[in-house]
Amino acid sequence: FGTVYAAVDNVEKKPIAVKIQRPGRKLSQVALDEISLLRVVREKLEEDEGESPRRCSGGRHVVRIFGHFVHKGLSGMQVCTQLELLGPSLLDLLKDCKYKGLPLPLVKVITRDVLRGLHFLHERCNIIHTDLKPENVLLSVRPVHAKIVDLGNACLKDKKFTEDIQTIEYRSPEVIVGSGYDASADMWSLACMVFELITGEYLFDPKECTAHGKLLYSREEDLLAHQQELLGLMPLALTKGGRRFKEFFKPNGELRNIFSLKFWALPQVLQQKYKMKEEVAAQVSDFLLPMLKFNPKERATALEMLNHPWLTAEEEEVKAEVKEGAVKGGQEERKEEEGREESQGTEKR
Repeated sequence: FGTVYAAVDNVEKKPIAVKIQRPGRKLSQVALDEISLLRVVREKLEEDEGESPRRCSGGRHVVRIFGHFVHKGLSGMQVCTQLELLGPSLLDLLKDCKYKGLPLPLVKVITRDVLRGLHFLHERCNIIHTDLKPENVLLSVRPVHAKIVDLGNACLKDKKFTEDIQTIEYRSPEVIVGSGYDASADMWSLACMVFELITGEYLFDPKECTAHGKLLYSREEDLLAHQQELLGLMPLALTKGGRRFKEFFKPNGELRNIFSLKFWALPQVLQQKYKMKEEVAAQVSDFLLPMLKFNPKERATALEMLNHPWLTAEEEEVKAEVKEGAVKGGQEERKEEEGREESQGTEKR
């Protein structure tokens, strides 16, 4: 919908990013809607920092807006948004790693930052991002943080623009069947993204199937099949109320055009396909599966996932390493002091 340029704010004398929307009434409205949401983010972040300057607000993990202006070009009016300048996206990192996945400690740091950003959006701002994926998470340079960007498709919880959200690989089942969505849809997308960061591949990669020029089943129906093969059959009660139920399902809940499913549970996928050790596969699965509940009401929240052992254990390990290093450092200093004292004593004798 637009292009982002690195620029310099001549007043503040600092580097910024300028997002220039393509001309057009609808696209301009999209840009203005995003600006209004980014202002909410900025206001809530300023409130948090004003109340407790030392508190690490989750708003620091969402891109910050500085202002906007309208440019009149040859092709029409263009809305230009001034944003903080950030570094590469998570997709760029995956490309640099040749889609082999990122180191687990780095994935955990990134995931923690994104969860803090999501918790802030969901609880402080009442915003649903609706399009979380690696290209929409960028890294800041100083200090190094992961930040959620591109709120162009985002909405307030009580003011949704459309029922068709999320890039298909990260799309939650309730969105596919048209049964409504809430902030838990972002959590589904996050689980898909974390899997991708770890393995370098999509968790779900649906394809449409055709034969002799005839469509046998769509990408969305294939996605529903993949989701069930990994997570088990979807409860009929969750799908039957969806506006697109008849498009994908028979009355008994079976898929309409895909007749056989090959079940492969997540721990086994990680072990057998990605050669992950059993213990590590179990830990990763235990982290991802609460965000992949078919029932949105049962899906874990961002705050709940921030307290998950897969993330907190890492923090405790780092603290333990720091503490151990400090103890060792202190012991070595004492030994050096004792050595100097003994040396001085010998010289005196």
